[in-house]
Amino acid sequence: MRDAIWIIGVCAIWLGAANLFRRYRRTTRSYANWNAYKASMPAWARLFERVLLLIIFVPLAITILVILTRLSALFHPNRPTGSAAGAVIVFSSFLAAVAPAALIANGISWLIPQVREANLAAMKATDGVSFGSANRGLLLFAAVVTTLAFAQGLLASLV
Repeated sequence: MRDAIWIIGVCAIWLGAANLFRRYRRTTRSYANWNAYKASMPAWARLFERVLLLIIFVPLAITILVILTRLSALFHPNRPTGSAAGAVIVFSSFLAAVAPAALIANGISWLIPQVREANLAAMKATDGVSFGSANRGLLLFAAVVTTLAFAQGLLASLV
């Protein structure tokens, strides 16, 4: 029972924080600009960026998961596989991989000329959206969320 409360508590805190951030983000001017930018992008470019993000996200999340799992096995060789710490490690691994995968995908899509041209055309149509401003916000998000999620996974591995 204690393990279930621990897992639910960790997930509830993250979901609450995500909901508060989403509510705040929707009140900003940049949110409307971002939606207009995404709407003006060609469908093939949006699809390409989503697939690229998925291709980068899954291996990155699995890599973080393997690192934290091996660290947990090193410090706790007799820990049962269905423990709450294992669930928190899985959750943290996937959460910690979201923002770095998005940053890497943005960088790769910027290096491909056709996708970059589609992005630049969509950015010209909207006010206040640039590659730098989008990645600055994503970098700030990554600094906070990835650090906290990885620290949470590390804590679950060591405790």
